[in-house]
Amino acid sequence: MKTFAIAATAAALCSLASCVPENSNPTPGPDPVIGVELVNESDKEISVTAVALENYEILLNFTGGLAKEDVAVIVPEGVDWCSASLSEEKDAVILNVQDNMDEDVQTTVSIVNKEDATIVYLSINVKSIAGYLKVTSVPAYEEDYMKKMTVTAEETTITFTVETNLEKWYVFSYDMMAYGAADWIEFNQASGRDGETCTVTVRANTGSDRMAYICFDVEEPGEYAMMSDYFTLFLTQGPGQSSVNPEDFKVFYWGPSGEQIYLEGNSYEVQFAANDEGYMASKDFDIEPEGASYYPVFCIPGTTQKDMSIEGAENPWMMITGWGLGIVPTKNTTGESRSTDLVLFTDSTCATELFRFKITQDGTVAEM
Repeated sequence: MKTFAIAATAAALCSLASCVPENSNPTPGPDPVIGVELVNESDKEISVTAVALENYEILLNFTGGLAKEDVAVIVPEGVDWCSASLSEEKDAVILNVQDNMDEDVQTTVSIVNKEDATIVYLSINVKSIAGYLKVTSVPAYEEDYMKKMTVTAEETTITFTVETNLEKWYVFSYDMMAYGAADWIEFNQASGRDGETCTVTVRANTGSDRMAYICFDVEEPGEYAMMSDYFTLFLTQGPGQSSVNPEDFKVFYWGPSGEQIYLEGNSYEVQFAANDEGYMASKDFDIEPEGASYYPVFCIPGTTQKDMSIEGAENPWMMITGWGLGIVPTKNTTGESRSTDLVLFTDSTCATELFRFKITQDGTVAEM
């Protein structure tokens, strides 16, 4: 009986022991690390090629009880191509990188203790790879202080080859007389990729010589794109045989009821007040036959000699628009009246005069 009692007692103790959970008093683990982690590990290394990176959001996790308000974001002093700041909610870094077509650069964006910048919680490496856009042409363009090419009046084809490390390139034109895209220049494609060619057709010219920019860029051009920082070619097309018969050339303006009012003879006087300026004050005319070409030159009154206070001047006091024929003044602050003639010639030889506007602007500015 004693033997049995001892065995039973031992069995009971073992049974009780099996009911006690293991590690009922676990050893405390390490405290959570105070710091900042990236939500997306890929943001540890950020690389941008050529084009700007705007308001890129790098999401953050705060650990170990670190408060968002206790951190700051810094970029090394002297780095002007990269900027970073905390988001309004302070749970992300907002990164901005400027476009770069110069040279490769890199820096480190650090998230630090707001009171002690030597305590760095997280570092993000940012690299800006310089983009390149190399354009060659057949026939080859000239280059001194600018890239330029001159073609004859006959229809001409130019083939451009573009090399770039960017995803796409874009091409556009700008007519300096039309203040917009040159309708006499055609592209077989408006954009392309590295190694591709662009065929440009310059239509035959039947009028005076004309000029335009052909531009290749790394971004899609806007409506008013004029030049490119990456590649701009100054193209001149020589004059063709003028198709205008001086006897058929007529100038008119539109009356208040939409009627055409023709100017008699081959000259017309235009008067501006001293404080007239800009397109709102312009005097607008049109010509017949429609589409007839002409070569406009501001001349010293009564002569065919260029008026250098306008032609080639840095700040001309009179201009013309590229659509229709609008004469646009600038405000006269000289105190004296001034005059010029806008002469329409058949072509750039200025040998045959079609029409002459005799323009005068008062010298006394009216009080408002």
